[in-house]
Amino acid sequence: MKKILLVTIALTALVPIILLIRANNPDDAGEFNETTIKFDHIELDLGSLSQGKPQPGTFTFTNTGDTPFVMTNVVPSCGCTTPEWPRNPIKPGKTGEIKVTYGAQNAGRFIKTIRVEGNVAGGYITLSIKGQVQANESNQPDQA
Repeated sequence: MKKILLVTIALTALVPIILLIRANNPDDAGEFNETTIKFDHIELDLGSLSQGKPQPGTFTFTNTGDTPFVMTNVVPSCGCTTPEWPRNPIKPGKTGEIKVTYGAQNAGRFIKTIRVEGNVAGGYITLSIKGQVQANESNQPDQA
């Protein structure tokens, strides 16, 4: 009987603590109302790139809504693109940046997408990068 009473008291004490921690943790965009953001551009042309030389690019945005913008994840369409994004909420009226680096390993034209997930209409916004990777001389076939 004492064990049941101790377990009940422990659980009763833990529930408010867990709820308090969860309420103060803004990592989950579901805890924030939907907001609106405006990107300076949603497509970025990286131009002509040299094969094997990674190329960075930046998407700048402004939170035009009334609540903080929380990005829960930024997902590139392939492993050739590496994103960096703010982990803290972006307050209304403030700006932020999503930096992407394209690896440029394969020669040819490319179009890649970046899915920005957060507390916006539909749950995400899709950005894209494009360009042309020029083959290095050492990677071109011999012409005999």
